[in-house]
Amino acid sequence: MAKRMFLWVSAALREHIIEHFDLDVETVDDLMEAAAVTAAEESEAAEPEGGADKLARDLESHGLVTPDMLIDALHQGEVGLFVALFSRLTELRRTLVMRILFEPGGEGLAIVCKAVGMEREPFADIYTMTRKARPRALANGDGERRRVLTLFDSMSESGAQRVLRKWQRDADYLAAIRELELGVA
Repeated sequence: MAKRMFLWVSAALREHIIEHFDLDVETVDDLMEAAAVTAAEESEAAEPEGGADKLARDLESHGLVTPDMLIDALHQGEVGLFVALFSRLTELRRTLVMRILFEPGGEGLAIVCKAVGMEREPFADIYTMTRKARPRALANGDGERRRVLTLFDSMSESGAQRVLRKWQRDADYLAAIRELELGVA
């Protein structure tokens, strides 16, 4: 309850700052989210880290989280490691990573891969391998693959980064903002 109240107050303060001061919304969100998340985390116990998460953290600390590493993990059937590595690379929550990886169209995957500076071929490999986990997605495989590659090629890295930054925000912080905007709180 305390976390929820803190996030709601943070969202209300965000709205006040945006309305009354000449500050960039993105900057305000960065600062408010950081403060809200830090305070909320101090009041909660840390989630235990699994084996794949520990390995991903170690690989990241050695600078080894690369598109090739992601592809190797998928080729070896190490889906848990792939998800942990992808989560580290993109700084997205595991649940959102799972949704992006296995959504039918692949648009989210294209956006995230473009945002982190991934080249076309590694993205295409990851897209193709993640579609294999969805048998229905293979029915129109070539058409869908061409469509998502066209999307990947046509978007700018900076535009994709703006979308990724929004997705990286704390889910509770975003929910508090939505509630305030909708007058639900």
